[in-house]
Formats: sequence, C-alpha cells, structure tokens
Amino acid sequence: CIVFSAFGCKVVLYKTINIICKRLLQAIFFHDFLLAIFEYRMCRCYIRWLGRTSFNSNNRLETSFFFNDSTDLFSSIFGKGKRATVAEPIESTVEIAFRTAVLGGKVPITVTVSEACSTCGGSGAAPGASIDTCNECKGRGTIAFGQGGFAVTRPCPACRGMGKVASEACERCGGDGEVTVTKKLLVTVPPGTDAGHKVRLNGQGQRSGSGAPQGDLVVTFQVRPDRFFSRDGLDLHCTVPINFAQAALGTKISVRTVNGRRVVLNIPAGTQPGRKFRIKGQGVEKNGKKGDQLVEVDVAIPEKLTDAQEALLKKFADGTGLKY
Repeated sequence: CIVFSAFGCKVVLYKTINIICKRLLQAIFFHDFLLAIFEYRMCRCYIRWLGRTSFNSNNRLETSFFFNDSTDLFSSIFGKGKRATVAEPIESTVEIAFRTAVLGGKVPITVTVSEACSTCGGSGAAPGASIDTCNECKGRGTIAFGQGGFAVTRPCPACRGMGKVASEACERCGGDGEVTVTKKLLVTVPPGTDAGHKVRLNGQGQRSGSGAPQGDLVVTFQVRPDRFFSRDGLDLHCTVPINFAQAALGTKISVRTVNGRRVVLNIPAGTQPGRKFRIKGQGVEKNGKKGDQLVEVDVAIPEKLTDAQEALLKKFADGTGLKY
C-alpha cells in the first residue's frame, strides 16, 4: 500500500486540475463541445474529490480517499452508478419581530412547492391506464450522448426521468405526477436568533421524483428593528429620557425589559447626559449565556420657560457661577 504525504498528494491534484482546465479551454477554442463537457465534468469532480480529502493524526492520507470515493469519482465523470435523487432544498425568507428573535417563539410561513399528485399517486397515469417501460431510455430514466469512449447523461425527455410512461396521462397533473400546492407551516424560532440565521425543515421542500424523498425547506430569518431596543451581541441597549431636575437631584425610574416586565433603576444625583446603567441578566440568552440590558439616559432640556422660571434659573446660575 503506497501512502502519499498530504502535501505531495495535494500538489499532484492541483497540477492535474490545472492541466484539465487548459484542455477544457483548448476544446472550447476548437469547437469540440462534447470534449469540453467531459473536461468540465472531470475538473469539477477533481475539485469535489480534493475537497473531501481527510488526513489522520500522522498527516497521512486516509485510504478511503482512494477506494471508497472512487465510485463517486467515476460516476461524476461518466454519469453512471448511484446518484442522489433527493431534490435540492428550496429557500424562503421570513421577517420576525425583535422580541421574537430574542425570546424565541413560532412564526407562520407560506411556501409554494410541488407534491405528488393525489389523483395518480405520483405516477402521472390516469385511473385505469397502463404504465409501461419507457422505450426511449429502456427504463433507466436517463439517456447518454457523446463520442468515443466518453458519454454525458441527462434525464430522459420522454418519461421525465421516471423510466416509465403511461398510456393515458392524468388529467389533474397532466402526466407530470406532481402538482403545485401552497402550504402553511409553523416555524420554530430559537431564542437569541440573529438576522440571517437559517433553519432547515426536513421533508418540507420540493418533490424529487417517483419514490424519492421530499426535499428540504431552508428558512432564513430577518429581524425587524425595534423602536426601543437595539442589540449588540448578547446585550440589549435602550435610551430613557429624564428631565433636568431628575438628573441634577437624582431619582428612580421604571425601565421596560424585553420580556415585558419593568425594573426600577436608581439615577444618582448629578447624572450626566449619555451615562449608561447596566441591568444584569436582562439581555439575550443563548447557548447557556445571558447578556445584560444597558440603559442610556437622555437629559431633556425644556424648550420654553415662563418669566418666573427664567428668573429662578438665572438666579441659580448667578449663585453657582454658571455663564449664560
């Protein structure tokens, strides 16, 4: 058993990909499109093959790299062997409230997907119609074309990749074996969800084909901004207004938290505008950690004063040496 070093093997693979890319460009230049398709598939399979390499603790390439994945390698080139039939996942984006993102909850979404026709059971045949093997692909569901020793496969257009055709098509689905439906789902939002977070719902996506598992649905969350709260990691920020007398003499104010409760916050005398107070444990809880709520005070200055108020304020300023 020949064992290559990790570095040496990767260099060989990179050089191989480089050579294949050059041959691909040459095939395109000389209008040899079938050869270009083959070189393109070869290059892609080498890149996937390289991305699946694994090395053990001795920095040696695992033997599964050569043997277990060889079937995938050649099936990617020649279109033979077992291929995954599960449909590609579909994606949907849903906007959630700020409070829901912090505390978690459930949100409804509506998606349009294809499902097996209930009339024909996904066969595409009308009730009582006979189902025969496709003459075009001989029941394989794919057809191959190419030149020389190389071939490229694609789904059979006659049977739509199912390998069988019906003597009479189903009226509801038109012989496709699937219909488009609109589903309403309830998606769970985990606590501490960030904007852009994705969740995968298994089996809630598109139909893949006859007898194949249903695809998945990937939901991306977008968080709607809140008028009072903002978020920085696990901490929540908010701004609370107080008046000049409260800032100068000190006071106690009631502050709203994200869970709907209120906390009494002590404002000491002489508090300056922009000062922040920390309320422990009232932030975002995620992965066993919990942040705090930071409260910034905004000292509101009265826009208009009565003559008596203005006289008192000037007297106060003169007594304390404040300029005005």
